[in-house]
Amino acid sequence: MQIRALVLSMAAVMGVGGANAQTASVNFDTPAWAVAPQSAVLSNGVTWSVNAGGPWDLITGTLAGGIPYAHYNVGATRVQTWTFSEPVNLAFSIAGLNCASEGILFSEGTQATNISLDHAWDSATRIIRNGGVVAQSKGASTSSFQLLNTTTLVLDTRGMADVGCRRGLTSLQVTPVPKPVPEPEPPIPVPVDNPLGLAALALGLLAGAARRVWRVR
Repeated sequence: MQIRALVLSMAAVMGVGGANAQTASVNFDTPAWAVAPQSAVLSNGVTWSVNAGGPWDLITGTLAGGIPYAHYNVGATRVQTWTFSEPVNLAFSIAGLNCASEGILFSEGTQATNISLDHAWDSATRIIRNGGVVAQSKGASTSSFQLLNTTTLVLDTRGMADVGCRRGLTSLQVTPVPKPVPEPEPPIPVPVDNPLGLAALALGLLAGAARRVWRVR
């Protein structure tokens, strides 16, 4: 009976799937970031880094047109690259498009999820621009996007209001892409009421578990 209980317990444990992927937010303002490069490890285990840009800009008063907002500036290099330690799904928002022709070109595969009425989005070129009204108060308007199964996110602002205009991410959420679950081993046809058979089944389950661990590594 002890062998039988051991076998059933092992089978139950091995049948449990992996944990669900957890979403974690990059916290730009706790404390407020300085200029890049920056990097950290999120609560879900993903390591991120950004190579250029910054700082975290809090725009208030006259510059904000009376509507305060903040973003992590793309910066003077005009190309900002975020890198992640494993494939991830990204959800992010941008703000700061209040200059004439001001815009951002995103990585291939970026899709819009919500576009501000103050912005103009071209899905073919993956460029988001100021919608045509030049006003300080338009800087607070945000648009949101997603990029799936990637290890990089690029924001490119070259040739789109390069001088004196700031723009960048206001939020960034990171979710690891779920890893494939190994196919289960075929069942071992052993009589469960035979002690020797149960012992063989236990050894077979242990061998299967060892193979799974090896594959994960």
